[in-house]
Amino acid sequence: MAKFKRFVIALLLPDNVAALIVYGRQVWSAVSLHPAYFPTPSPTVLSATANLDALQAAEALVPHGGPPAVADRNLKQAAVEADLKALKAYLLGLCAANPALAAAMIAASALHERKTSPHTKPFLSARMGPSPNQIILRAKAVARRGVCYSWQFSLDGGKTWLTIGTTTEANTSLLGSTPLTTYLFRFQSTIKQTTSAWSQTISFTTP
Repeated sequence: MAKFKRFVIALLLPDNVAALIVYGRQVWSAVSLHPAYFPTPSPTVLSATANLDALQAAEALVPHGGPPAVADRNLKQAAVEADLKALKAYLLGLCAANPALAAAMIAASALHERKTSPHTKPFLSARMGPSPNQIILRAKAVARRGVCYSWQFSLDGGKTWLTIGTTTEANTSLLGSTPLTTYLFRFQSTIKQTTSAWSQTISFTTP
């Protein structure tokens, strides 16, 4: 089965109205220049350009038009932003239907693909637990059966280490920690008769 790729398109809407108008014109001009990629854009280029023209005219009236002019400008700004969001949705549909052309279509639209990176679990993490002065440790589990994990902590920057214990799960907890104290933690795993080296250490300061 083919793996489905999820495309993420960054819609970089400027907060400044003048910049938004420039940005919008760049995007819709790009769309109009590539009808092969965008045969039926939603909204149409004509409609989106008309909304940009209306926003530009409304913005010009703001300095002397008072609150009514601002309110009218804001409505027209919302319409321009809605057009760009609709284009993004249209483009995402095209990318899903034509993944081989996705990168080219996104570039042709003057929008940007935001690269996604898979979530990677840290090799070791620490956080305060629900019990008073409890520190919970979680390690990246070894994908093997029959693994044991040994845990240690240090209060003197790694000069001496104290044993917390051994578990069959990739997590443990240290009870009775001292507030406002920096701990170093490490662990090692044992599979049958083979024990790994100690992991890199992490530093955790209790609140």
